[in-house]
Amino acid sequence: MKRFTTVFVVLAFAVGLLSGCGDKYEAVDSTVFIEKDGTVLSTDIESFDPATYDENGLKSFVEETIDGYTAEHGKNSVSLQDLTFEEGQAKLSIRYASVSDYTAFNEIELFSGSLAEALAAGYTFDGEFAEISDGERKICDASAFLNGDGYKVVIIKANTNVHVNGKVRYVSAQNVAMLDNSTVSISNENTMDDSVVTDDTEVEDTQTEVVDAMTESPSDADEGSVGEDDLLLDEEDTEVVFVFDEDEQQEDDSASSVNSSYSNKYTYIIYK
Repeated sequence: MKRFTTVFVVLAFAVGLLSGCGDKYEAVDSTVFIEKDGTVLSTDIESFDPATYDENGLKSFVEETIDGYTAEHGKNSVSLQDLTFEEGQAKLSIRYASVSDYTAFNEIELFSGSLAEALAAGYTFDGEFAEISDGERKICDASAFLNGDGYKVVIIKANTNVHVNGKVRYVSAQNVAMLDNSTVSISNENTMDDSVVTDDTEVEDTQTEVVDAMTESPSDADEGSVGEDDLLLDEEDTEVVFVFDEDEQQEDDSASSVNSSYSNKYTYIIYK
């Protein structure tokens, strides 16, 4: 995202990631999907004025940048799924063969694996966490889950939405809002609001199989594209659960603005 967010800023003077929620969570907000097979699907959505800026120029830039990366890292390491311009927005969907491809391509640190693998990679799980249970949150530290069985973790340095293939059980207590049981919003704008706590619901095992069609051969007319319906998730898991944040920001947070995808903080998402 970092690479293409910069392009969107230059072309469209857009510096913000769209965020929000509704009756159904769909990829209309910039989101990173961590999928069961180890691949990553990202969607970037930014303001774009087709009357002022060149759609073909942006598309050519995206394709050339992907071609440059895949020439070095392999044909299927990064693939363009869709790039559309509609109603004043540019929507870019890219699939990455691995987390490491996402990190290398976007220059945004991303980790996905077991807790043991994260510890072996040098992640320290510092700071406060929130335990997510039955529609309630409880502040804790990493000792609450580090000895637990079967937990997986996603770690990211970015302000964006992240969707995991499971049910979030613990998450960093700063700058994070729960959009549903499997999706978090990371932004400096998020604040504590206990009034939006609602009952939790179970997540279907198949919930994060975001789109079968994206792995199938597209038709000639739609080659490389993903329809909006392909990025829809189950309706039952889309209520806002709660929002939480630390009372004060640390001074070193100043480099990460509310409307920027850049962040100098790790967000940990622990799930099963």
